[in-house]
Amino acid sequence: VRDKAEALQNLANQWSIDRSQIAFVGNDLNDKDALDWAGISILIGSKNRSLINLSDWYIPESGGDGALRQICDKVLDVRNKTDRKNSGEGT
Repeated sequence: VRDKAEALQNLANQWSIDRSQIAFVGNDLNDKDALDWAGISILIGSKNRSLINLSDWYIPESGGDGALRQICDKVLDVRNKTDRKNSGEGT
Protein backbone atom coordinates (compact mmCIF):
# COMPACT_ATOMS: atom_id res chain seq x y z
CA VAL A 1 0.00 0.00 0.00
CA ARG A 2 1.55 3.25 -1.10
CA ASP A 3 -0.51 5.62 1.10
CA LYS A 4 -1.60 3.86 4.28
CA ALA A 5 -3.46 6.87 5.70
CA GLU A 6 -5.53 7.17 2.51
CA ALA A 7 -6.23 3.43 2.59
CA LEU A 8 -7.46 3.72 6.20
CA GLN A 9 -9.67 6.66 5.26
CA ASN A 10 -11.15 4.74 2.34
CA LEU A 11 -11.89 1.70 4.50
CA ALA A 12 -13.39 3.89 7.22
CA ASN A 13 -15.66 5.56 4.68
CA GLN A 14 -16.60 2.27 3.03
CA TRP A 15 -17.56 0.68 6.36
CA SER A 16 -18.90 3.87 8.00
CA ILE A 17 -16.43 3.67 10.87
CA ASP A 18 -15.36 6.82 12.69
CA ARG A 19 -11.59 7.25 12.78
CA SER A 20 -11.74 7.39 16.58
CA GLN A 21 -12.67 3.70 16.44
CA ILE A 22 -9.66 2.71 14.32
CA ALA A 23 -6.32 1.52 15.65
CA PHE A 24 -3.27 1.44 13.41
CA VAL A 25 -0.09 -0.49 14.18
CA GLY A 26 3.09 0.75 12.54
CA ASN A 27 6.83 0.47 12.94
CA ASP A 28 8.58 2.94 10.65
CA LEU A 29 8.52 6.41 9.08
CA ASN A 30 6.35 5.24 6.19
CA ASP A 31 3.59 4.67 8.76
CA LYS A 32 3.67 8.23 10.17
CA ASP A 33 0.62 9.59 8.32
CA ALA A 34 -1.50 6.54 9.16
CA LEU A 35 -0.37 6.65 12.81
CA ASP A 36 -1.31 10.32 12.89
CA TRP A 37 -4.71 9.73 11.25
CA ALA A 38 -5.89 6.75 13.29
CA GLY A 39 -7.87 7.15 16.48
CA ILE A 40 -5.37 4.99 18.32
CA SER A 41 -1.82 4.87 17.05
CA ILE A 42 0.34 1.95 18.14
CA LEU A 43 4.05 1.89 17.38
CA ILE A 44 6.00 -1.35 17.66
CA GLY A 45 9.69 -2.12 17.51
CA SER A 46 10.88 1.34 16.53
CA LYS A 47 13.52 3.56 18.08
CA ASN A 48 12.40 6.63 16.12
CA ARG A 49 11.78 9.27 18.81
CA SER A 50 9.39 11.37 16.70
CA LEU A 51 7.18 8.33 16.05
CA ILE A 52 7.31 7.30 19.70
CA ASN A 53 6.14 10.78 20.71
CA LEU A 54 3.36 10.72 18.09
CA SER A 55 1.99 7.33 19.14
CA ASP A 56 -0.68 6.67 21.74
CA TRP A 57 0.84 3.32 22.65
CA TYR A 58 4.48 2.33 22.28
CA ILE A 59 5.55 -1.32 22.34
CA PRO A 60 9.36 -1.62 22.15
CA GLU A 61 9.22 -5.23 20.96
CA SER A 62 8.81 -6.02 17.28
CA GLY A 63 6.06 -8.07 15.67
CA GLY A 64 7.74 -11.43 16.14
CA ASP A 65 8.89 -10.74 19.68
CA GLY A 66 5.61 -10.42 21.55
CA ALA A 67 4.28 -7.06 20.34
CA LEU A 68 0.92 -8.44 19.23
CA ARG A 69 0.41 -10.16 22.58
CA GLN A 70 1.15 -6.91 24.40
CA ILE A 71 -1.30 -5.01 22.19
CA CYS A 72 -4.03 -7.60 22.83
CA ASP A 73 -3.38 -7.51 26.58
CA LYS A 74 -3.59 -3.70 26.58
CA VAL A 75 -6.82 -3.69 24.55
CA LEU A 76 -8.40 -6.21 26.92
CA ASP A 77 -7.22 -4.25 29.95
CA VAL A 78 -8.76 -1.03 28.62
CA ARG A 79 -11.97 -2.88 27.74
CA ASN A 80 -12.20 -4.44 31.19
CA LYS A 81 -11.66 -1.08 32.89
CA THR A 82 -14.33 0.49 30.71
CA ASP A 83 -16.76 -2.36 31.42
CA ARG A 84 -16.17 -2.05 35.19
CA LYS A 85 -16.63 1.72 35.06
CA ASN A 86 -19.85 1.42 33.04
CA SER A 87 -21.24 -1.21 35.43
CA GLY A 88 -20.50 0.95 38.46
CA GLU A 89 -17.74 -1.30 39.78
CA GLY A 90 -15.04 1.25 39.08
CA THR A 91 -16.55 3.94 41.27
